[in-house]
Parts: sequence; C-alpha cells; structure tokens
Amino acid sequence: MTSLAKKSKKYAKLPTFVEIVDVLVAGFGVDKNSENALGKLAMFEHRSRLYNGSDVGGLRNFSKNSRNKSDEVAIYDKKIKNKSPDSDVSQVFGKTGLRDDLLSLLAGPNEEIKNSLSCCLDLIENEVSNGLSAPLVTEYSREDGLYILINGWAMRWIIPLMRESDAYPTSILHFVKKILMQENCDSLNYLKIWKIFIKSLLPKGAKATEFRSIIDRIDNSSQRKLASIEKDMANLREELICSDLEESEVKLVIEKIRAAYIAGMTTLRFHSMMLKACPALDLINCLVEFLRVAEEIFQKRQANYKERQSLPRPTVKSDYVSSSSVVREDSSRNPLQDILIKMGDRAIPDEIQFLLDPGMHQWSEKRFEKQLVKVCSKKSNEIFMPYIKYAQGVWHLGHEKHELAEKYLTDFISFADDRQLGIDAAKAASLLIALRLLRAPSPKYLELSSLVQIRIDSMGQENVMEFAVIPTPFCWRSHLPEISMYDTHILESVWHFNTVPKPPSHKLLCNPIGDFLVKVNDYVLASKKEGARLPDREKNTSAVIGTSIKPYDAVCYTDFYILKLFNSNFPDFTGLDVYKALSEADQRRVLRYIDEGRYLQDCAYYEISA
Repeated sequence: MTSLAKKSKKYAKLPTFVEIVDVLVAGFGVDKNSENALGKLAMFEHRSRLYNGSDVGGLRNFSKNSRNKSDEVAIYDKKIKNKSPDSDVSQVFGKTGLRDDLLSLLAGPNEEIKNSLSCCLDLIENEVSNGLSAPLVTEYSREDGLYILINGWAMRWIIPLMRESDAYPTSILHFVKKILMQENCDSLNYLKIWKIFIKSLLPKGAKATEFRSIIDRIDNSSQRKLASIEKDMANLREELICSDLEESEVKLVIEKIRAAYIAGMTTLRFHSMMLKACPALDLINCLVEFLRVAEEIFQKRQANYKERQSLPRPTVKSDYVSSSSVVREDSSRNPLQDILIKMGDRAIPDEIQFLLDPGMHQWSEKRFEKQLVKVCSKKSNEIFMPYIKYAQGVWHLGHEKHELAEKYLTDFISFADDRQLGIDAAKAASLLIALRLLRAPSPKYLELSSLVQIRIDSMGQENVMEFAVIPTPFCWRSHLPEISMYDTHILESVWHFNTVPKPPSHKLLCNPIGDFLVKVNDYVLASKKEGARLPDREKNTSAVIGTSIKPYDAVCYTDFYILKLFNSNFPDFTGLDVYKALSEADQRRVLRYIDEGRYLQDCAYYEISA
C-alpha cells in the first residue's frame, strides 16, 4: 500500500479557534506584529493573555493562589479583601486583549451588540473545538474545504449579525452591510462604490481636501490599517473644524465616516485574503448574494406578519414561547458535523475499528496480525492509513515495545498538518509525551510544546468537575496549586498513558514524580537540623520531569499531583510515607527547609505563625 505521507497533500480540515482569531485580527487591520500572531506563540499563557487581556488572564490563572503572584493579582487580592491597594487598580486592570479589541471595533460604544458578538465568539470557539475533535477522512482539498466552510458555516454567523446590526446604525457591522447593499455592488465595483459612499458622508460645503485625496489614492492592493485610519480621522477632524462646523456635528460626522472607513477596508482586506487562500471564493459577491436573499426572506416574513395581524385574533390563548427558548431540532448536534459531511467525511470501516479496539482483538497477536494484513491489502483503505498506524502504535505500546510504539505514533502524528485526525491525535500526542518522559535524558521545559499544541488543537471542550480546595499542612481547605497550561497538559498526558488499556500482564506506569519523591525522606531528616535549608539550585529544579513544578509545590500538594498522574494503579511511594506520617507542624518544617520564602508567604496568607 502506498504511503499517504509521500503525497504530502493538504486535505480539508477545520481551522482552530486560534487560527480564526488570527484571521480576524489581520482582516480588521488591528496593528499587531504578525510575528506575535497567537498561532506562533509557544508560551500558552502568553497566548491566553494576549487574547483575553491582562485582567482576565490574570484572574483566570492566579487569583486563587497566594504563591508567585503577579502584581496585577496582588492588587486584586487587596481589592477583594477591602484593603487599599498600593497602586490604582485601574492602572493595571482593564488592559484589553485581542478579543476586546475586536468586539469594541465591531460594536463601537454599543454594549448590547458587543455582548451579542461576545456570545457568538464563545459559541464559535465551542463549535470549532468540538468539531476538530472529530476525525475528517476525506479526499477534498484544503481549498475545497475552505469554500464549503465559508459558504455553509461562516455565513450562518455573519449574515444574522449583519441583519441584527440594523438596530445599531453606528456599528461597523452596520456599515459593512450598508455598503454591500448599495445598488450594483459586486467585487468589481466595490472600491468605487465605497469611495462614493464615504465621500457622501462629508457635510455639504466641507472641503476636506486632504481626506478626499487619501480616499482617491486607495486601491485594491493598499487597504489602510486601523492605526492609519485613526490618523486620517484625526486629520479630518481638524479639516472639518476649519470648515466652521459645530463641534457636535463634527463628532457625529467623524463617528460615521470612521465606521464606514473601517468597514470598507475590512471588507476589501478579507476579500483579498480569501482570494489568496481559495481563488474560487469571491467573498464580496458571496456576501452580497447572501444578504440579498436574507433581505428577501425578511421582507416576505414582514408581509406575512402584517397579513396575520389583520386577521381576527383567536379567542383561545396559545402558549407563549420566548425566542430564547427556541432551539434547533437536534440541539446536541454540532452544526459543524453537517459541514464535515459536506466535505466528504468517510467513516472508519469496522475492519479498521477492529485494530483500534483492544476489546475486539483482545491483545491476541495472531488476531491482530491477521486483520492487519487483510486491511493493508485493500487499496480502498489507503485513505485510512493514518489510523492503521495509530492502531499499530497502541498495539506495540500495550506490549511494551516502546521504540516501535513511538515510531508508529510519530508516523500518525505526522499527518496532523495535512489532515484532521480528531481526538485520536490528542491521544497519540499524550502517549508520545509520556514515552518521552520515560526516556533519558529528561526533556527540557517546553521541549514538548509541539505535541502539547497538537493535543490542544485536537480536543473538544470539556466541563471537568474537580475539588476547588485541597488539604495541605497550612489548611485543610487550601487553594489548588498554580499550574501553567503547558504543565497541565503534561500531567494529563501522563494520566492518559497510565489509564490507556493494556494487556493484564503489562502494567508499566509513567511516573515522572517518582525519582523526586524518593528524596522526600532525605528532606525530612535534613529539616530537623536547626537553620538547614535546601540549596537554591535544588529548590528551583523540576520535581516532575518535563514540567516547571518545583519541589515545594510537589511536596505541599502531593495528593493533588498524584491524582493528576495516576488513576487507580499507584506506584510505590515509600519515600513519601515518612512525610505523610508527620504532624502538620512537622510537615510545615519540611516545607520551610525546601523553600523558606514560599513557606513564609503561605504562613502569612493562611495566618499561621512562622
């Protein structure tokens, strides 16, 4: 069977939400360095903060923990405890991220449409994340997939929002729609129509010579970005004031022209971006067609409504149904599932499912090899080769043939850029992460970022319930430890490795905390010496291989980390038993030995005498 890897063809797949945000930022001309695009950032916390803003990112990651807090969260803690912060909260909080930049840009000062757009972003993120967790086995090209996605899914979001914008005449969305709905508007005439439209917003008698000149010089290859538009608006304001217009009138004119300016440049920029990615997709013509159809449907409904209103009202009251309670016929179905079907999605055959399901082959080498030969002999199964390799990787892992397992799982992951592999890609990345932790030398911090990224991109959104507090030597209801997003995925990968089905005779565990816990008994003994402290170099090393988790956290929150790494099969924790048998006061003594600075912080936070 020919290997698909040799073809190196890009097949249809859904974009990640990060990719969608990067496209929106570029399309709206938000002046950000392209090198700082979310998709290019390996530091996942930085990515989250850049999108959410410093206030949201700070509260999400640090507000429930007293250790290693940023300045922003230290201020926040004082605020919620009714203490006077050292500096003005507003100086630190309220730093907007890309999300708020986009929402404010589209909605302007209107909070109602901003909230509506915010809900849309959340729903889009949910749909895309869950859509990516499903495998997409197709022969459709990446361009074909994009064409189907824009027409079949994106328009489902864009057109209703534009229709809704009629109620908000100062929003950019309203002007995007208004320009597109001008007579004879299409992609060939759009620039000309936009120039006529924006000049028509200038007050009669206002010269605005410089502004008119700038508009005249714009062509299809020179869309001005947001920063340049703001400069043009500042200059136009001066020109209008010189035309003896009232300040209040100037403000209204600038508000409308700015929105129309951004709307025109944004439409042209998105149109150009789409043509490069998918030459068959004429975005402006597509939008015009969808808007006109939507307008016709709306007019018909209005006419039918007026006709019904003129009829006698029924005497029997009908049940009232609010618009918010109306849901799709099958609300559990992700709308993107229909798009995957349109992209030519094919179900994985039962004969390949046999290889993927240990419950069917029961780890029998004879059964597995026989089925593998049968599957590989069929040319029709060539498109499913990635999943055959994944099955082989899991098979060899179950038999503790780690080198072969790593080879086949790596082969499977190599398809991730060309195909949408679904949740199996996340599982394979998890297994590869755990296998790397088992090998010496230990991986450097962030070395496994590419696998973590595959894991993130291939997982659906989940509602995970866990305890909000945990017992520690300081308090039986202590806050959970602060964990970076990267470290969280490393821990979850180990947990997956340790819970993946294996033959009864093979019970190898990945235990990245084991070597460290052996040292805990030494820490107990050393802490008994007055004034003894763990050397700085050792207290700042990683206690859990592959992560940034330090010895202090690993000891203070041992119960938490053990549950994060293991399900029901626990390794031998002999070194830890001595520590766990100590009183809380003696356990705190050990923690003081490990890191006195952190220990004093915790004592102060939990109001315990040091």
